[in-house]
Amino acid sequence: MQKKITIIGSGNTATVLGRLLKSVGYIIQGIYSRTPVHADSLAAELDAIQHGSFDNISQEADLFIIAVQDKAIATVAGMLQLPGKIVVHTSGSVPAGVLKQVSANYGVLYPLQSLRKEVLRIPEIPFLVFGANHHTRQQLFQLAKNISANVEYAGDEARLKLHL
Repeated sequence: MQKKITIIGSGNTATVLGRLLKSVGYIIQGIYSRTPVHADSLAAELDAIQHGSFDNISQEADLFIIAVQDKAIATVAGMLQLPGKIVVHTSGSVPAGVLKQVSANYGVLYPLQSLRKEVLRIPEIPFLVFGANHHTRQQLFQLAKNISANVEYAGDEARLKLHL
């Protein structure tokens, strides 16, 4: 099980996932956002370090979650090199393969419902997970099971159908 997590993004999905993961004992090590004031706020809430730039993102985390707008995932992935680390995005419509140049251990952690960071009580969230290899699939499935009772494996085509 991953213990240290870096989250790239500071919007609804990043915030809700960070809160859920922290609540079950994961260490949110770092937060990066293109909007520093949002990253500062989320990092303070999650007891994390705010990485001011991509160059400052620590390589020490076990898992990197890219929780940005769908159209920005490829750009973010193009700026990262995290060999040996597990790297995921949170989109239902973006193929997992967009991350294959970042790490061989790539995947998707897709919350199958809209998330709002303003909600005080987080409802049960179903997750669809995908991992490019057995190790990544196992790790992501276990991580998702730690925060939700409703977790299923789903490849790109299945996620896209459910996303639509």
